[in-house]
Amino acid sequence: MMERPGRGRICTKSICPGDDHRWLAFGADPKVLLSAGPFVRSVHMPTGLRTPQGELGGYRIGFVGDVHAEDAALEAVLDFFRQSGIRTVLCTGDVMDGWGNAERCCALLRQSEIATVLGNHDEWFLRGESRDLPEATPVGSLSAPSQAFVQGLPRTLRYATPFGSAVLCHGLGENNDASVEKSDAGETITNNAELQRLIADPAVQIVLNGHTHEAMVRHFEGLTIVNAGSLHRDYEPVFLIVDFASGAVDVLAVQDARVGTPRRLGELLPRRP
Repeated sequence: MMERPGRGRICTKSICPGDDHRWLAFGADPKVLLSAGPFVRSVHMPTGLRTPQGELGGYRIGFVGDVHAEDAALEAVLDFFRQSGIRTVLCTGDVMDGWGNAERCCALLRQSEIATVLGNHDEWFLRGESRDLPEATPVGSLSAPSQAFVQGLPRTLRYATPFGSAVLCHGLGENNDASVEKSDAGETITNNAELQRLIADPAVQIVLNGHTHEAMVRHFEGLTIVNAGSLHRDYEPVFLIVDFASGAVDVLAVQDARVGTPRRLGELLPRRP
């Protein structure tokens, strides 16, 4: 969510303050033992299996937040998923604007068939807005396939899960600039129109989002928000594993192409009747 100059605020809270991380290094060509089972637009595997988009079964998925051109971190995370046998991966977008290589990030997401939604920085890039930001991806810098990839990103994707219906989005629903943070309370929650709209929507039980760069699991009446954080190096680069069998949500740090050990971030609630 790197806001335009003079607009809003950026959350800089550390996800794992004081944690003594142990790190695992991952190679570029891992050997993976895969178990049979369905997956949705997953990291590419030699089997070529596909499950119709729109359903997440009782298994673990990888959940990647705002990418912000962090190609080395993204590659390390995708390698981790392959080694771990996780074959369903979702991403909250904001592929553009960062210190790394946006072109390579597009290629990694595209070639691995990661289900990715449009972020506000992706929108700015496509419209040629806010290109004076220090980390802005220059207009015209992408290859034709990567440009088409960004142009084709949907705002939302919806999935049926064992814990209820989930919407994958960047902000809140269709609004890429809307958000909710850990510290939001009182009138900030009451006056958050997009959040209240989702709480009132009986067709949505889970929101899988990003935008704030702050990984969290937060429960409201009948609604759980799972925020995947960000890979941006200027924040606390993290990603999540969401287990749709047990409901557990784990957060893992990533730094210098190494992935830390998982820490429990929260849990999904049983689906509402």
